[in-house]
Amino acid sequence: MSLPKLVLPAIISIAFPAIAALPKTAVIMPGVGVAGVEIGKPISPTVLASLGKPSELTYGRKGKPDEGVGNWGRDKYGEPSLQIKFGTKTDLKAVYAIHSRVEGWRTEKGIGIGSSLSQVKAAYPNINLT
Repeated sequence: MSLPKLVLPAIISIAFPAIAALPKTAVIMPGVGVAGVEIGKPISPTVLASLGKPSELTYGRKGKPDEGVGNWGRDKYGEPSLQIKFGTKTDLKAVYAIHSRVEGWRTEKGIGIGSSLSQVKAAYPNINLT
């Protein structure tokens, strides 16, 4: 009798102590980026150095190898956190999502953590909410 094959997810999580503290303020550029991290681009060595070591790293694989979707990663910095997700079909280091829980980070129109929906709509009347 053979044992059934087990399929394990290819996700590895490693915790590191954070070295650098996130800035208390930063300008969020909707659809572009924040704190020097930009959507669609790899993170520059200068920005990586300023962020310090991630407090958490997670890596895995999207889809099947023959689909060409590729590897992905998520680096988490600090608490409250900045999470950076990267890895696309064409560039394994390109950022595709940025999540922040840092309350002092705001858009140039003053929108950030804690802003109400009415404040968001007033600041960005053409916003497409999905």
